[in-house]
Amino acid sequence: MSEKRGDAGANFISNRFGGIVIAILFGASLAGWIATELVPPDFPDRTGFFREAWGGAAVKIVTVLHLHDPFHSYWYRFALALFFAVLLLCIVSRWRQLSLRSWRVSLPAASGDLGAKRLSFELSWRLLESGDRGARDPVVHFAERYGRAESIEPDALRGYFSRIAALFRKRGYRVVFREGAEGIAFAASSGRFRSPGTMLFHMGLLVITIGGVIGSYAGWRETVFVKEGSAVPFPRDSSLTLRVDNFDIVTTERQEIRSFVSTVSIADARGNAVAFGNVEVNHPMKVGGSRIYQSEFTIDENVFAWARVDYSLREQGTRGSLDLSPGEPVAIGDSTIAVTALRFIPDFRTGPEGAFSASAFPANPALEIEVASGGDTERGWLFLYHKDFSKRFNAPVDLVLTRCEPVYYTGLEVSANPGAGVLLAGFAAASLGLLLMYACNPRIVKGFARPDAIVVAAGEHRWKASFEREFADLREAIRKEIGQGGGQS
Repeated sequence: MSEKRGDAGANFISNRFGGIVIAILFGASLAGWIATELVPPDFPDRTGFFREAWGGAAVKIVTVLHLHDPFHSYWYRFALALFFAVLLLCIVSRWRQLSLRSWRVSLPAASGDLGAKRLSFELSWRLLESGDRGARDPVVHFAERYGRAESIEPDALRGYFSRIAALFRKRGYRVVFREGAEGIAFAASSGRFRSPGTMLFHMGLLVITIGGVIGSYAGWRETVFVKEGSAVPFPRDSSLTLRVDNFDIVTTERQEIRSFVSTVSIADARGNAVAFGNVEVNHPMKVGGSRIYQSEFTIDENVFAWARVDYSLREQGTRGSLDLSPGEPVAIGDSTIAVTALRFIPDFRTGPEGAFSASAFPANPALEIEVASGGDTERGWLFLYHKDFSKRFNAPVDLVLTRCEPVYYTGLEVSANPGAGVLLAGFAAASLGLLLMYACNPRIVKGFARPDAIVVAAGEHRWKASFEREFADLREAIRKEIGQGGGQS
């Protein structure tokens, strides 16, 4: 039973299961992002509309899975909590390997262990002392070849080693050593902050996950639609009131929407202003622990603020314009003809059940009017962009819609994320850890300075080609360092 538990625990923190959990979290995040693009955040307030448009089954799926706010759903919280648990256990069980692998360097036990390394060399002090003459001196050459190396005194050995250690330090290595019966065992290491960087990176990921868990469980977001000049209770805080004083749609020269801006004021229960400012896309407004984002806007179908219609009397040739208010008849000059604006549709479409709006965007604005003349009345549609399709009335007047001001509702998303500060701290730690991981090049060189020779071998390295060149340079630098001083210590 204990073995099975051990195997289960090992599998839970294995690299394979970790990859599966990362894939689960990535898939959940991707699904959440897609859901936010497909399902409006005001879905709970317009369930009836979406039931008619999408059907009861789709509405039930969205409701059960909480797709209108997926990052606060139970399935996303489960993926986040699972990732946190696996990451925490991996760090706890492997913290020594993660943080100390390149920090602590062990000394070689015996010089014989170093000669078996692929990258290694052994040079006698006789050969090193001879410098450039060693290659031309038959005595030195054959003594080195047949192993008749001469030993040096302990003080001379320490002197040579101190010069070799200084050479390593000049190249950025940290040198540790220990004297023993066989000689001086040493290890030179560089880039030792890579492992602490790896640990810091994993800790940063853990902190980010903690911030995500806090935000998912304790955070919230709500979307409110407010008409210009109106006020609504502040979400999650009934003591405050959110008022939209002005709403502007910024357009380009081609009348394409570039941005939209809401001028918002927050007042307390006594009517005192708590906060005031503009809320624009990507420029939120902060109120205490909450933030107000400009999310979207919509147009109230069937309602408009005012409209302007140009008229031309066919018999008299008189021309002019009328400013119409909803439901109020306006007479045309001295004639007996009166025009009344009835209904506005921002994106006109027609179907079996009559006219309807395909969207809240004013893509095809149309105004329904009623013309009364000589006791007869008739209704028809005037189109702002497609004037040729406008109704031609029997009354002796031609009407053209030139302006129609809809009733805009700005969509403001109010949200709070108590884990935002934790997230930022995690991102900072993970970024610093990542910088240390890739900026540090861990390299370890081990050796033995014996009375008769020095043995040096490559320990660990990251990039094979560059380290082989560096190792060859180290060999040449040691040869020159000892050869330049001759037999002096």
